[in-house]
Amino acid sequence: MIPTHCKTGRDTRRPLFFISSFFFLVTLFLLPRSLDARAVSIDGELDEGEYDNSIVRGNGEYRLAWTVSGGYVYFAVSAVTEGWVAIGFDPIVVTDNADMIFGWVDDKGEAHVLDARSQGAYGPYVPDDKLGGSNDIHSFAGTESSGETTIEFSRRLSTGDPNDSDIRTRSGGGNKLIWMYGSSDDYTQRYLNLGYAWLQSSGERGQRGSLSGTGVFIFSTTAALLLIASGMFVIGSMRQKRWWSMFNSITGSVGALCGIASAAFSVYWMTAGEGALRYVHFGLGTALIPILVVFLAGKFLLHAGQSGAAAVMIHRVFQLLSLLLLLVSLFIGLIRTGIL
Repeated sequence: MIPTHCKTGRDTRRPLFFISSFFFLVTLFLLPRSLDARAVSIDGELDEGEYDNSIVRGNGEYRLAWTVSGGYVYFAVSAVTEGWVAIGFDPIVVTDNADMIFGWVDDKGEAHVLDARSQGAYGPYVPDDKLGGSNDIHSFAGTESSGETTIEFSRRLSTGDPNDSDIRTRSGGGNKLIWMYGSSDDYTQRYLNLGYAWLQSSGERGQRGSLSGTGVFIFSTTAALLLIASGMFVIGSMRQKRWWSMFNSITGSVGALCGIASAAFSVYWMTAGEGALRYVHFGLGTALIPILVVFLAGKFLLHAGQSGAAAVMIHRVFQLLSLLLLLVSLFIGLIRTGIL
């Protein structure tokens, strides 16, 4: 009698391969978006849809646009003039005590930006570095074309300079601002037009801005997804290789540590930003930390050969759960930081 062989177990290699491939493709899709955490390009041109918030004043002759992202605020100031343009934060009377930013483009086409403090209702405007402070403009650019001057610049929401105003989001009450522009490149000359407005970030793409460490969060979460998913792929299709156990142990352990770092940011960001998503993100972070700790402990036990079939199954459940929660956390993080 010829013996027949029955396959009593289910081959888990194929589903594990498809699951890991799915996570790999998702993270590859998100990675380029993650690396470009802000859509604003400081090139001296105000493009349609480039900024989250905008206002128009002076019968359309003055435009201001801004975006809050990753602890920085990005501004574009544009006016119908071949002279200087300016914006001031938190003035008392006219420009008195305002944190002023002036910008202009000289005859050679070179852009200039000045970080100053107004010492009176109509000046003088003294550069911060002459008042014991510092020039806190992070980057800038400007263009002058067809009788219109456009200046773009960025700075931190809170510079730590006593001569600068903190830029407050909607939940913080916003900032009163004064807008001005002049007819020449000499910012000490009297303005052509002036007015007031209120600076308030719109929020939901702008929930960005108060979330520090965005790049680290994205990198650690993406790394955790890739490493833990690759561990599943190794277990599923290469377990006969002599090196698979060590490789799987290393990738899974490093992935778990990256995941714990990512979850720590989710918890830390509870006090940052606005909206209900921060509570969901906080809950994901607090759930992920113990799950990843158990997953990491299981890695060491499996590598040491001190576990049975039941422990292996539990370990795989925690592995899948970790991947799922990390993926959700990444999506929420990308939404909160304004990348999605």
